[in-house]
Amino acid sequence: MTDASAQNVCFDRTALAKHLSGKFAEAPVAAGLAANGSVLEVFSSPDGTTWTIVLTQPNGATCVMASGEAWMGIKKVKKGKMS
Repeated sequence: MTDASAQNVCFDRTALAKHLSGKFAEAPVAAGLAANGSVLEVFSSPDGTTWTIVLTQPNGATCVMASGEAWMGIKKVKKGKMS
């Protein structure tokens, strides 16, 4: 799954999450709700070695949007505190 060619491949979300956990030790680390009701999630391995971005559509289809290596979390910046 962690391959640049793995784009827009859709699965059952539960099955995909189980696969990402079992094969890459990835778990959700971030999520957001899109205006159309879709849920975007970032899965990452604990050390960030691999990551996968998935989009679960309102109809339940969960699609791999991107995957790769070297995920890095970014600290939240408080409003008005950009540096």
